[in-house]
Amino acid sequence: MALVVLVVIGGSAYYFLALGGPGSLATSTHTSQTSTHSVSTTGGQLGYKTYSGTYSYSLPLGPSGARTNSSNKLETYSSVQVASGTFTFFVNPANYSGNGVGHGTYTITTTGFCSGSTSFQYTFKIFASTVLQGNLTVAFETPTPANYQVALACTGSLNGVDTSTNNPGPFLSVYPNLVNEKSIPVSVDQTLSGGITYHYTITATN
Repeated sequence: MALVVLVVIGGSAYYFLALGGPGSLATSTHTSQTSTHSVSTTGGQLGYKTYSGTYSYSLPLGPSGARTNSSNKLETYSSVQVASGTFTFFVNPANYSGNGVGHGTYTITTTGFCSGSTSFQYTFKIFASTVLQGNLTVAFETPTPANYQVALACTGSLNGVDTSTNNPGPFLSVYPNLVNEKSIPVSVDQTLSGGITYHYTITATN
């Protein structure tokens, strides 16, 4: 459906042509001395494939350390990072690539002779492709902010710490940060060694 609107301001004519409705994925604008011509097209009209998804993960990463106390016993502190959120993206069939955005909530908790926690919202970018044998490949990258910082409260002396505290440190947008799927919709749950768990879903929205 096309809608043409003519607006006259101070003797100059401004024409606006709008195609489609909410959820436009691309906008082009051309400006001349006498008129402004703005065209918005939806993903469906361009033939784009659009997708949405959810994710969550838990990783034993973050500030950690160890020390030998006065009784010659090993003491440790360690962390778990947990994240969840949603994302949307599109793939352009003309060049088999696309992009999108996501947002999530990140929480990291540290326990032991050093302890602390932090939680915040973050955003990330998505880069997608269908070049490889028609499979959908999705990369989740460049979270903002890109690092965490946990304010730690420690008991006793930190002398003799055996491992790095890793604070501040980077974190992943989605775990795993690269997925390759042969068909959509898909729902994946994985439990890996070392206490790693993750879940994600991807569905087509057109």
